[in-house]
Amino acid sequence: MEVISVIIPVFNSVQYLQQCMDSVVNQTYKNLEIICIDGGSTDGSLEVLQNYADKDSRIEIICNQNDGLSQARKDGLVRATGKYISHIDSDDWLDPTMYEKMICFAEKYDVDAVGCNYYDVKGKTIYPAICLEEELLDNSSENKMIYKKIYDIDKTKNILNWTFWTYLIKKEVIYPYQMSLKEKLVCCEDVVCIWSFLAEAKKIYILNEKLYYYRTRVRTAENRLDPHYLIDVLNGYNILLNNIRENKHREYLENVFKYAFFDITISETLRFFMKESGQFHMFPYEIVPQNSKIVLYGAGLMGKSYYKQIKENSYCDLVLWVDKEYADISDEMYQVSSPDEIENCKFDFILIAARHIKTAESIKEYLIQNKHVKSDKILLKMPKQLSRYI
Repeated sequence: MEVISVIIPVFNSVQYLQQCMDSVVNQTYKNLEIICIDGGSTDGSLEVLQNYADKDSRIEIICNQNDGLSQARKDGLVRATGKYISHIDSDDWLDPTMYEKMICFAEKYDVDAVGCNYYDVKGKTIYPAICLEEELLDNSSENKMIYKKIYDIDKTKNILNWTFWTYLIKKEVIYPYQMSLKEKLVCCEDVVCIWSFLAEAKKIYILNEKLYYYRTRVRTAENRLDPHYLIDVLNGYNILLNNIRENKHREYLENVFKYAFFDITISETLRFFMKESGQFHMFPYEIVPQNSKIVLYGAGLMGKSYYKQIKENSYCDLVLWVDKEYADISDEMYQVSSPDEIENCKFDFILIAARHIKTAESIKEYLIQNKHVKSDKILLKMPKQLSRYI
C-alpha cells in the first residue's frame, strides 16, 4: 500500500479543526502520513493538534511563524515521504472513503493525479459545486488531451478544478511547481501550480464523486480586497507563462491563460465590489460647500462611509465627529466624540449621517432644540448607496 502524505496548514481554526482531523484519521485508507503545519495559532488549534498527535503516530506537527499558506504547504511538501500528496484546508472535511477511492484509480491507471468533485458548505447549507464528468484524460488521445480541458474560453469557466484540495497528486510531478513558487501569492497560488501541472501532465483521472466538503467561512480579513490583489494576479500570470515557456502547446495555453486570468480578476473584483457596495454611501457633495468646516453627526455605516471619503479626498474640513453612542464606537481608528462637544467647536455646518429619514429628522430637531443650532446650518440628505448604481 502506497503512502499518502496529507498536508494540512492550520491557523486559528479551532472551531472546525476537530471535524477536519476526524475526517482524516478515520479514513478507510489507513496508510497515511498526516503533516500539520501550525502557523502560530493563538486560539488553541495547536493544542488540538497535539491531542491528536498523542493518540495517532501518523500525525506530525510542524510549527512555523505564519509565513502564509504557500510556505506552509511547501514546508509540508518537503517533509512528505509519500508517493501521493493531498493538500486540505483545516476548516474543511473529507468523505471517509475519499483516499481509498482516489488511490484505487491512481494505481489502476498509473496517472499523475486523480481529481474529484466536492460540496460547497455555507453555514448549515451543503450543496454540490462544479460537477465534472468521470473520465480518463490522456495526452496520447486527441479528444482526451488534458491541456485542452483546463479552461473553456467560450463558456468562460474552468472545466477542470483548479484547487489543490480536489486532487491526489504524485509528489514527484507537483513538487517542482510548488517549490519553484518563490513569491507569496495570496489569491492564485492554487491556480498557478495546478495549471502549470495540468499543462504538462501526461495522464489524470477525474472521479465523478463528491468527496470533499469545502467550507466558505466569513472571515473579515479574507472578505476584503487586498490592496495588492492585481499585482498578485499579474505575478501569478507571469509565473505561469514562465512555467510553460518550453511547452509545445505554449501558444494555445497562453491564450487560454490570458482569458482565464481576466475572468478570475473580474469575478473577484465584482464579488468584492458587490459586497462592499451595500456598505458604501456616496458623500453628498451637492449640499456640502467645498472647504467648509463640518461636524459629522452619526457613526454608523453611513457615518463611517462619509468619514472615510472626507479623509481620503480632503473635500471639506472635518472638525468634529459625534454620535450618542460615542463611548462604544470610539477607538484608535474612529475618534468619535459626544454631541455635547458641538457647543465647544467652531463649524460651518453639521452634516447628519443617518440611514432613515425619521432618525435624521429627530437628530435635526434635537440639534435645534437642545444645541441651539440654526436650521440652515444643518445639512440633511438621504443616503445614496453605491449598489443602486450597479
